[in-house]
Amino acid sequence: MNTAILQKLLPSLMVSLLFAYIYLDSLQLIYYRFFEKSWKPLILIFAAYMVWAKRRELRNSKFTKATIPTGIVLTLSALLLTLISQLSLNRLLIETSPFLFVAGMFFLLQGQRRGMCGAWICSYLVTILIATELLVIYFQKPLQLAAAYGSAYILSISGLDIAYEGISLYLPHVVLDVAPWCSGINQLIALAAFTIPLSYTSLKSTLHRFSVILALIPISVAINTLRITAIGFWNYGEYREHVHGPYEILLLPIMYPVGIVAVITIISILSAKEKNRNLKIEKSRNAKPFSLFTFVWCIVMLMLTGAIDRLFSVDNNYNHFKHFPAHLGEWRGEESEEPYPGGSRERPDFTQSFLYRNDDGDQLSVFSGSFSSQNKLNKVEINRKRSYNAPIRSLHIPGNDSELYKVRKTKSSVDGKTQIQIYFYWVDGKVIGNNLQYNMALLRRTVNEGLNDATIVIIQGRSEQDLQEEKINQMISFASQLIPIILEK
Repeated sequence: MNTAILQKLLPSLMVSLLFAYIYLDSLQLIYYRFFEKSWKPLILIFAAYMVWAKRRELRNSKFTKATIPTGIVLTLSALLLTLISQLSLNRLLIETSPFLFVAGMFFLLQGQRRGMCGAWICSYLVTILIATELLVIYFQKPLQLAAAYGSAYILSISGLDIAYEGISLYLPHVVLDVAPWCSGINQLIALAAFTIPLSYTSLKSTLHRFSVILALIPISVAINTLRITAIGFWNYGEYREHVHGPYEILLLPIMYPVGIVAVITIISILSAKEKNRNLKIEKSRNAKPFSLFTFVWCIVMLMLTGAIDRLFSVDNNYNHFKHFPAHLGEWRGEESEEPYPGGSRERPDFTQSFLYRNDDGDQLSVFSGSFSSQNKLNKVEINRKRSYNAPIRSLHIPGNDSELYKVRKTKSSVDGKTQIQIYFYWVDGKVIGNNLQYNMALLRRTVNEGLNDATIVIIQGRSEQDLQEEKINQMISFASQLIPIILEK
């Protein structure tokens, strides 16, 4: 191998090996992400395409005046995220920090063009692998409302007699609800997985690239509105066995190709404009690369990252409540052999399962999982939804003296019934039902006491589809009796 090439590759190789060792726990979590959804491994193909399509431009990646400061800012940001995530055990921060460091490492060791390419690829992977959780939280409800409003408007101007309220469309013989799984959020994520690589490889202007990515929101809303509208026309004035069109065809992503065509059309128009204007990316005056400095900087940042794990070590604390009560108002409880419904990577030190019954024959299962200490690979899983279409909502549980306790609620379909879970965290004698407050409570407890023990309590019940609200109210009443007892322990 050419000695000059070896000299260029050796620093990057050494830093990469140390990076893999230091970030091993975070990389394992990222690896698990790829198998949460069957389509996620495909994004590696798109990421590889982003590099292959730019291979000629990446051959001569020179250092500019902005290259090294950009790399320093990114690596320092990664170090800060690692510190915060070590204290709060926030999974989003745990998984984002290595991507930030990789982007910074590309700038520091590989130059401007490769740094920009690395930054785009890292941003792409973070968006599709990690940030989809935030997309669901903040976009799902607005997408439902937008699709319902747009569909109601189109049906109305078409001369149909229709009423609209919130996410519900009132037709003469049927009420159509734009449910979470009809919001178009899956479609939006799938379009983003396709659009980000295509915009990066096809366009030169950063403004144009981001314009196409932002255009995904109205495109997704528009095509989902057309789908809901078609369902409205299909059901208007009729009692249909198949609500979603003939043979439920409108449940399939038949509108997704329309979104793909719209994205390709926009990119083609912008690309043609760039060619007509002979657009060129402005280049900064070349600066002499500080190869020794950048290499040492990367090594120091990695060593500090590794030191954080040792600096903020925590002790085991087994001071958790041990038993649920045998009687709770009208409910009688006994230990159950039903397994703790934890995440696939949750390994609590102590679990308990109770089955409660009342005189009417209703049943509720109650579980707890207690961790004497937590780390990145074994901790309370705060994201307990089973799919994008099972959003987590907040509930307020009435307690003693007009006090309200905030808890979390999610539901899923199991054996033809709706399974509902209400859960909350118990940290340092306090009930917490907000993820951010939970992470902040862990952070304070780790810094002040060197402890990060926690317990999660899950109340679980099943009901028929049309009896969900009754079951939820019953579970709220049960939780209002259970929480004060837990706080006394």
